[in-house]
Amino acid sequence: MELYAGPFVTIRHDADAGLVALEWTARSAQMAPADFKQALEQFVEHIEARGARRLLVDVRAFHFEVTPDLTIWRDERISRRYNDAGVDRLAYVVREGFPVPRYDGKPLSKQELFRTRFFTSMAEARRWLLRS
Repeated sequence: MELYAGPFVTIRHDADAGLVALEWTARSAQMAPADFKQALEQFVEHIEARGARRLLVDVRAFHFEVTPDLTIWRDERISRRYNDAGVDRLAYVVREGFPVPRYDGKPLSKQELFRTRFFTSMAEARRWLLRS
C-alpha cells in the first residue's frame, strides 16, 4: 500500500511482510539537506506507526550527496528511532556496479542494533528481509 508519494521519495507498506519501503526518485539530485531529513523523518514515522521490523530502501535512483554531517544526523536521529521501533533488518537495493559494502548483515554503526545488507536485486533483498 502506498503511504506517501512526493518528488523525492515514495513510501510503501507491506503489512503481510511487516515491511516499510522507501524508494528514492531521480529528482533526489535536486534535494536540499532539509529535504533529505524530511524524507527520512517521514519514513521513520511510518515505521513507528505500523510497527514495521523490516525496512527496504531502494537507492538505485538516489543522486544526492550525503555529507558527513548528514550521516551523523541520520545515526543520531533516525537510527535511534529505528532501534526504538524494534527494527530487525534493513536492506538497501543499489545500482549495478555500486561498490557494495560487505557487512554480512551486521549493524553498520555502533548506533544501530539492526542488521543491514546491500543488494543489487530487489528479489534478493526481499528474500533476505523475510527470512526468520
